[in-house]
Amino acid sequence: MNKSSRHRHPRPGFTIVEILVVISVIAILLALLLPVLGGIQSQGRKTQERNNLRQYGMSWELYSNQNNSSLLPGYLPEDVQEAWDVNYKYEDGEEIEDLEITAPYTWRLLPFLSFNPSAVAGYREAEDQLLRENAETIAETPPFGYNGYYLGGYYEMQQAAGQTVARAKFSSENVVARTVSHIRRADNQIVFTSTTRVEEGEYRNHSDYVDGHYEAVPPRLGEDELWSVGEGGTIDGDTVEDISTIVVIAEEASIPIGRHTGNAAIFFADGHVGSSSPGAMRDMRQWIPRANTRDFEHSSPSD
Repeated sequence: MNKSSRHRHPRPGFTIVEILVVISVIAILLALLLPVLGGIQSQGRKTQERNNLRQYGMSWELYSNQNNSSLLPGYLPEDVQEAWDVNYKYEDGEEIEDLEITAPYTWRLLPFLSFNPSAVAGYREAEDQLLRENAETIAETPPFGYNGYYLGGYYEMQQAAGQTVARAKFSSENVVARTVSHIRRADNQIVFTSTTRVEEGEYRNHSDYVDGHYEAVPPRLGEDELWSVGEGGTIDGDTVEDISTIVVIAEEASIPIGRHTGNAAIFFADGHVGSSSPGAMRDMRQWIPRANTRDFEHSSPSD
């Protein structure tokens, strides 16, 4: 044995205290990084949502371009489809026989979306994105609701001049825009927005992956109040509304929902995509092209 090896001391390992300190530092770093990573992921999903919404808007414009500037109808019940002798098809060209499926706007827009399943069901699992197998679900619960009562029209069979004809609800009130030229302020006109269908009650937070709904409706539909925002409280003597809470007054309503980063995503008629809080979306001028005041209302025709 040489002298150098005889005087060499073994290197001590980490003490328990040192290991605990390292673990604590790692835990602190993870606690700081996870919210940042989560925010980056949310922003990425929000960007994808906005891109999908922009596709909806472009398809809405294409529909009008190919239909003499007529706006996409929001809802065509079975008897209206039969009266107009219209039909809609799956992506392979086969006609859809169940007219209840094609009542909401969704299947009228899908051809202009190139039947892209991720555009209408992108937040669903892969097996739930198959169009034919999930036709009814996709028709009723797309991620974006359409302001179809006031743009294009929510049609029904009505009595007029002694005969039954298909007319848009509220058409007698002259508040339904039928063509692009009827939209006065395109930069402020809501066309599509992220929505979900809920029952009466108060709602503050939703899962990012909650089902959407084909309708997007303003706080008041005709004379019927559907939703509002929370009452809030006072700050320095001023009343402040709790705009993050939606109060559903009706038995059931489709309300704006902010997926991923809070505010609801909106496609406006001039082609731009934005976002807004429920409080700001109470302005009826954003919903009804002919509305001239924030609190505009009109009478509802008798049933």
